[in-house]
Amino acid sequence: DQMVVADAYISARIAKDLGVKWYIEQLMFNTPSGNSFDMDLARVLAMIDIVAPLIDENFTVFRETRTGLAYLANDPTIALGQLAASTLVQLSVQPHIVHIVSFSEAIHAATPKDVIDSCKMVNNLIQDSVNNLPNYSSDIKILKRKNELLNQAHTLIDAFEVYGNRLGFKNPY
Repeated sequence: DQMVVADAYISARIAKDLGVKWYIEQLMFNTPSGNSFDMDLARVLAMIDIVAPLIDENFTVFRETRTGLAYLANDPTIALGQLAASTLVQLSVQPHIVHIVSFSEAIHAATPKDVIDSCKMVNNLIQDSVNNLPNYSSDIKILKRKNELLNQAHTLIDAFEVYGNRLGFKNPY
């Protein structure tokens, strides 16, 4: 998880250094497969926090969330429930964009009907949930893990900068 958090910073930093003004930070939930919702949310919150200092008048970050495909079961009924559960957790980070994957993608390439069914379900969930959701991101266990990941990711980024500079790069990114 700390590698993914460090990568979030490095990717955003490279984009900013290259002059990108509007950056979409993709936040894939349910990865790795088997990760619990609370630890998954902690990782994503750390990814958001580590990128936040880069935001300024010349660099805007949009949060895009999505469900990880490996999370989805090959039973369509279970997969629909998983897509709904994952999306509900994703709403904790107030995404600007919700990338909807089809519930069927663990079984077969999405058909138009699969895409429409997935979009309808997620759209309804978002409409029902946009207000009055519990704030999972304030959970003590989640915050503790988020802070651990941030510390570990900063250690990796610091080493990246030190070794990059030792190799003679003005900007190791």
